[in-house]
Amino acid sequence: MEFRWLDLLIDEGIDFEELRTALAELDMPGELEEVMREHAGEALRYRHLDTNLLKLELPEELDPTTEQRLLLTIVLRNDTLLTMHRGSIGIIEEACLMLGGSRQKTITPLSVIYAIGEEFLDQLDPIIRKAAKALDEAEDVLEGRHGVDPEALAGVRTDLLEVDRFLDPLQSLLRRVTQGMHQSAGKREELAMRELLDRSNWTDQRVRNQLDRVRVISDRQHIRSMDDMSTSMYRLSWIATIFLPLTFITGLLGINVKGIPEADNPHAFMLVCVFLFILAIGTSFGLALAIRIRKQKNL
Repeated sequence: MEFRWLDLLIDEGIDFEELRTALAELDMPGELEEVMREHAGEALRYRHLDTNLLKLELPEELDPTTEQRLLLTIVLRNDTLLTMHRGSIGIIEEACLMLGGSRQKTITPLSVIYAIGEEFLDQLDPIIRKAAKALDEAEDVLEGRHGVDPEALAGVRTDLLEVDRFLDPLQSLLRRVTQGMHQSAGKREELAMRELLDRSNWTDQRVRNQLDRVRVISDRQHIRSMDDMSTSMYRLSWIATIFLPLTFITGLLGINVKGIPEADNPHAFMLVCVFLFILAIGTSFGLALAIRIRKQKNL
């Protein structure tokens, strides 16, 4: 390694005295301390003069066993590198193993960023695969004429949006680094950074494809709910159309006034029941005939 690299491990809270010492030792701007103190709940990229800072507050789903959000901060300035991380997923450790197993003769800050970026994207892949599997199951449920759990679908959407939110600053840093490369940068480094940028773009596209699937499934679920509601209203309309005249007639004959025809006839009740039955059958037949004629006209 032909550069200086300090890595700070955070157990619980940030040791700001240690952070100030590290910034001073690496001759980095003190303004970075305030940025590194912030906990915005999402990833961010910060640029100050010739210094780039990438702060990744990783998705909580990566390690559900911890109550603290996993944190990874990378500060790059010329040939000096500062990393600060918290959590048990071992991104920095795995990146070091990756660099140690490589055949590169010299390790540069860009090589470290490439290795860390690869490990970071490796950590996001399981979340995307889990979301894709959940959406596959949701599509199977829809094909089986069953409803999808809205809360489960909303959870998948939240996970995907969280991954997308953490990818954007990484892509911005990689674009900045690749655009700022000049002839002094090694060909291998340039290819590696462009490869990492392509992979991050591909990961982002995967996330967006899954989000599109979430929207499609939500739309299908909504359309199915509307169809079910339309079918219920259609059946209710049939029932109301049949029973509305029957209810009117029974209400009319049930008024408590004198002069109702056949009020003293012992067979009047049966006559009324037969009349109502014939009326119900006639109304049903008329509705069926009207619907059939309408369908023929539409054809």
